[in-house]
Amino acid sequence: MNIKISRPTLSEHLKHLQKLKLITRKRETERGRKQRISYEINWEKLKYLQKTIESQNALKRISENEKIFTSFPIEEQVVFLTNVLSLRDLQKLKLEILDTIEPDKNFEHNVQYTLTDDFFDIFRTRFRQNCYETSNENKLAALKMVENNIKHFEEILFTRKPWKT
Repeated sequence: MNIKISRPTLSEHLKHLQKLKLITRKRETERGRKQRISYEINWEKLKYLQKTIESQNALKRISENEKIFTSFPIEEQVVFLTNVLSLRDLQKLKLEILDTIEPDKNFEHNVQYTLTDDFFDIFRTRFRQNCYETSNENKLAALKMVENNIKHFEEILFTRKPWKT
Protein backbone atom coordinates (compact mmCIF):
# COMPACT_ATOMS: atom_id res chain seq x y z
CA MET A 1 0.00 0.00 0.00
CA ASN A 2 1.44 3.35 -1.01
CA ILE A 3 0.01 6.20 1.05
CA LYS A 4 1.31 9.72 0.65
CA ILE A 5 1.24 11.79 3.81
CA SER A 6 3.22 14.84 4.84
CA ARG A 7 5.70 14.57 7.72
CA PRO A 8 3.82 17.09 9.91
CA THR A 9 0.56 15.18 9.39
CA LEU A 10 2.25 11.86 10.11
CA SER A 11 3.84 13.33 13.21
CA GLU A 12 0.45 14.54 14.49
CA HIS A 13 -1.11 11.14 13.90
CA LEU A 14 1.74 9.39 15.70
CA LYS A 15 1.44 11.80 18.65
CA HIS A 16 -2.27 11.04 18.86
CA LEU A 17 -1.63 7.27 18.83
CA GLN A 18 1.03 7.73 21.53
CA LYS A 19 -1.38 9.75 23.66
CA LEU A 20 -3.87 6.87 23.42
CA LYS A 21 -0.98 4.51 24.31
CA LEU A 22 -1.60 2.47 21.17
CA ILE A 23 2.05 2.88 20.19
CA THR A 24 5.31 3.63 22.00
CA ARG A 25 8.15 5.76 20.70
CA LYS A 26 11.82 4.76 20.89
CA ARG A 27 14.67 7.14 20.25
CA GLU A 28 18.09 5.66 19.50
CA THR A 29 21.30 7.52 18.75
CA GLU A 30 24.00 5.67 16.91
CA ARG A 31 27.61 6.82 17.30
CA GLY A 32 28.23 9.85 15.16
CA ARG A 33 24.98 9.38 13.32
CA LYS A 34 21.53 10.87 13.34
CA GLN A 35 18.95 9.93 15.85
CA ARG A 36 16.74 7.09 14.83
CA ILE A 37 13.13 7.14 15.99
CA SER A 38 11.00 4.03 15.82
CA TYR A 39 7.50 3.20 16.95
CA GLU A 40 6.17 -0.04 18.35
CA ILE A 41 2.60 -1.19 18.59
CA ASN A 42 1.25 -1.71 22.10
CA TRP A 43 -0.22 -5.17 21.52
CA GLU A 44 -1.66 -5.40 25.04
CA LYS A 45 -3.86 -2.40 24.35
CA LEU A 46 -4.93 -3.80 20.99
CA LYS A 47 -5.68 -7.24 22.48
CA TYR A 48 -8.13 -5.58 24.85
CA LEU A 49 -9.74 -3.74 21.93
CA GLN A 50 -9.92 -6.97 19.97
CA LYS A 51 -11.77 -8.65 22.86
CA THR A 52 -14.14 -5.70 23.00
CA ILE A 53 -14.83 -5.86 19.29
CA GLU A 54 -15.31 -9.65 19.42
CA SER A 55 -17.85 -9.32 22.22
CA GLN A 56 -19.68 -6.65 20.26
CA ASN A 57 -19.67 -8.88 17.18
CA ALA A 58 -21.35 -11.58 19.25
CA LEU A 59 -24.00 -9.06 20.26
CA LYS A 60 -24.44 -8.01 16.64
CA ARG A 61 -25.18 -11.60 15.69
CA ILE A 62 -28.12 -11.35 18.06
CA SER A 63 -29.35 -8.36 16.05
CA GLU A 64 -29.55 -10.63 13.02
CA ASN A 65 -32.74 -11.79 14.69
CA GLU A 66 -34.23 -8.37 14.05
CA LYS A 67 -36.88 -9.94 11.82
CA ILE A 68 -38.00 -12.09 14.73
CA PHE A 69 -38.23 -8.96 16.90
CA THR A 70 -40.40 -7.20 14.34
CA SER A 71 -42.68 -10.23 14.08
CA PHE A 72 -43.54 -9.97 17.80
CA PRO A 73 -46.83 -8.31 18.69
CA ILE A 74 -46.24 -4.70 19.72
CA GLU A 75 -46.76 -5.55 23.42
CA GLU A 76 -43.97 -8.16 23.32
CA GLN A 77 -41.73 -5.65 21.55
CA VAL A 78 -42.29 -3.22 24.45
CA VAL A 79 -41.34 -5.89 27.00
CA PHE A 80 -38.25 -6.87 25.00
CA LEU A 81 -37.22 -3.25 24.47
CA THR A 82 -37.69 -2.41 28.16
CA ASN A 83 -35.26 -5.23 29.02
CA VAL A 84 -32.82 -4.29 26.25
CA LEU A 85 -32.69 -0.65 27.37
CA SER A 86 -32.16 -1.73 30.98
CA LEU A 87 -29.35 -4.05 29.88
CA ARG A 88 -27.76 -1.25 27.85
CA ASP A 89 -27.80 1.11 30.81
CA LEU A 90 -26.32 -1.57 33.07
CA GLN A 91 -23.57 -2.20 30.50
CA LYS A 92 -22.83 1.54 30.47
CA LEU A 93 -22.74 1.65 34.25
CA LYS A 94 -20.31 -1.28 34.27
CA LEU A 95 -17.99 0.61 31.91
CA GLU A 96 -18.22 3.75 34.04
CA ILE A 97 -17.20 1.73 37.09
CA LEU A 98 -14.35 0.13 35.13
CA ASP A 99 -13.18 3.63 34.19
CA THR A 100 -12.72 4.39 37.88
CA ILE A 101 -10.90 1.09 38.50
CA GLU A 102 -8.79 1.13 35.32
CA PRO A 103 -8.35 4.79 34.29
CA ASP A 104 -5.52 3.77 31.96
CA LYS A 105 -8.06 1.84 29.86
CA ASN A 106 -10.34 4.81 29.30
CA PHE A 107 -9.87 4.61 25.53
CA GLU A 108 -10.90 0.96 25.42
CA HIS A 109 -13.90 1.61 27.64
CA ASN A 110 -15.01 4.47 25.39
CA VAL A 111 -14.80 2.21 22.33
CA GLN A 112 -16.85 -0.45 24.10
CA TYR A 113 -19.30 2.19 25.36
CA THR A 114 -19.90 3.46 21.82
CA LEU A 115 -20.30 -0.01 20.34
CA THR A 116 -22.69 -1.04 23.12
CA ASP A 117 -24.77 2.08 22.69
CA ASP A 118 -24.97 1.62 18.91
CA PHE A 119 -25.94 -2.01 19.23
CA PHE A 120 -28.79 -1.49 21.66
CA ASP A 121 -30.11 1.51 19.75
CA ILE A 122 -30.80 -0.83 16.81
CA PHE A 123 -33.80 -2.20 18.70
CA ARG A 124 -35.15 1.18 19.78
CA THR A 125 -34.85 2.49 16.21
CA ARG A 126 -36.58 -0.58 14.81
CA PHE A 127 -39.34 -0.32 17.41
CA ARG A 128 -39.95 3.33 16.55
CA GLN A 129 -40.12 2.39 12.88
CA ASN A 130 -42.63 -0.36 13.73
CA CYS A 131 -44.75 2.23 15.55
CA TYR A 132 -44.98 4.31 12.37
CA GLU A 133 -46.09 1.23 10.44
CA THR A 134 -48.70 -0.11 12.88
CA SER A 135 -52.27 0.90 13.69
CA ASN A 136 -53.11 3.64 16.18
CA GLU A 137 -54.66 0.95 18.36
CA ASN A 138 -51.29 -0.81 18.60
CA LYS A 139 -49.49 2.49 19.19
CA LEU A 140 -51.84 3.30 22.05
CA ALA A 141 -51.36 -0.19 23.53
CA ALA A 142 -47.57 0.26 23.37
CA LEU A 143 -47.82 3.72 24.92
CA LYS A 144 -49.99 2.38 27.74
CA MET A 145 -47.48 -0.39 28.48
CA VAL A 146 -44.56 2.05 28.54
CA GLU A 147 -46.48 4.42 30.82
CA ASN A 148 -47.37 1.48 33.12
CA ASN A 149 -43.70 0.44 33.21
CA ILE A 150 -42.66 3.99 34.10
CA LYS A 151 -45.30 4.17 36.81
CA HIS A 152 -44.26 0.78 38.17
CA PHE A 153 -40.57 1.72 38.39
CA GLU A 154 -41.32 5.14 39.86
CA GLU A 155 -43.54 3.56 42.49
CA ILE A 156 -40.96 0.95 43.44
CA LEU A 157 -38.06 3.40 43.47
CA PHE A 158 -39.55 6.61 44.81
CA THR A 159 -42.76 5.76 46.65
CA ARG A 160 -41.90 2.52 48.43
CA LYS A 161 -38.23 3.51 48.77
CA PRO A 162 -36.98 -0.05 49.20
CA TRP A 163 -33.49 1.10 50.17
CA LYS A 164 -34.74 2.77 53.37
CA THR A 165 -35.26 0.77 56.54
